[in-house]
Amino acid sequence: PQLCPAGTYADLYEQVKCRSCPKGYYNIQPGATYCTKCLLDVECFNSSISPRSCADGFYNPLYAQTKCRRFSSSNQTIHIPGCFNVNN
Repeated sequence: PQLCPAGTYADLYEQVKCRSCPKGYYNIQPGATYCTKCLLDVECFNSSISPRSCADGFYNPLYAQTKCRRFSSSNQTIHIPGCFNVNN
């Protein structure tokens, strides 16, 4: 059988049909047996490529997200990996 392409996986022995990674998960390697959950401060808008860091002025406080959130005008933007939204 052929290997499943990036963005899909086969988690069962001799599985014939590839499964798509769920939203907020990704894998970039053909032949994967699982998908990886997206971490904080990244967005996984495409399950077949590596996650993208949130742009300046955006953040992501949750795992497995497809889009980053914009800081509101009442929030202070501090772009330090692993840090969260800080209210003034």
